[in-house]
Amino acid sequence: MFANQPLYQRLVKYSILLSIKELYLFFRNWLGLVLHPFKTLRSLFREQDFSQIILVIGFPLYAFVGGLGIIWLGRKLVAAPPGQWGFLTKGGVGIVTLVAVVTFLYLGFWLWQLWKSYRLPKT
Repeated sequence: MFANQPLYQRLVKYSILLSIKELYLFFRNWLGLVLHPFKTLRSLFREQDFSQIILVIGFPLYAFVGGLGIIWLGRKLVAAPPGQWGFLTKGGVGIVTLVAVVTFLYLGFWLWQLWKSYRLPKT
């Protein structure tokens, strides 16, 4: 496809194409988790697409770390004194934690349902 181009240009182009594909699959899987979670998780594990499994299952951790990073950056930008947490910081940490925990519980419930369905004897 890009055979007559230098190596660095080919690497950049392949990286962009792969990033677009993975981003599309990530959003498709998250939409599937909202609309029909059991079917989406079952197809992920049947296809054994480990990059998507890691992206989808690790989302609560990414949301938690990203949210705390944004709060930390915001505190640095407004030069908030260390050790003094205002209402917005406490509320932000609470919201980030709540979103991460709820997402983790939602994914955990559907993973448990999937695991339970595979363990049941087929009659």
